[in-house]
Amino acid sequence: MPDDDEIQLDRALLRRSAEGDRQAFLDFCSRHQAAVFRFCRALAGRAEDAEDLMQETFLMAWRKAGAFEGRGSARSWLFTAARRKFYRVARSPDPVARKDTGSLEDLGAEAGWGGPERRPHLSLDDQIQVRQAFERLSPSDRQILVLRDLEGFTNAESASILGIEIPAVKSRLHRSRLRMMCSLSKGDSHER
Repeated sequence: MPDDDEIQLDRALLRRSAEGDRQAFLDFCSRHQAAVFRFCRALAGRAEDAEDLMQETFLMAWRKAGAFEGRGSARSWLFTAARRKFYRVARSPDPVARKDTGSLEDLGAEAGWGGPERRPHLSLDDQIQVRQAFERLSPSDRQILVLRDLEGFTNAESASILGIEIPAVKSRLHRSRLRMMCSLSKGDSHER
């Protein structure tokens, strides 16, 4: 979560951007580009689509820099814009590839929790396997994992970005983490 100095810097950069200061906007973009790209990649899946989505997001930020009210962080404003743009382009209301139908116990067992015989034989340090497992997840699962586990947004900030309630964030996060573990386990079994 950004501290007060970071929030104030973003507000100042956006205010100067709204006045036409291109360098201020470039500074703003460089501060958030990596995080926005990671989130866009979680949404879009393919790097090329993520780059297009990121460009559209920053184009919106340039156009609406003066409209930023500063109620939340600029980063959460960007993430919300990216998500809205993605679903507007997809012409679909937040499609969840998988329904949350499985019980938590079943997901936990499939992920390798609850018994030594089911523990995954994967090292989470193996970046290639983790990336492949992550890419097998649905866009909804990737979004919540990026927001909470990679970008460090709070439950409240994640709820605001996703347009859902905090209990739904907690539930989605738990299920997404279990699905990530399942995906890691399945990736391991395919390589043997």
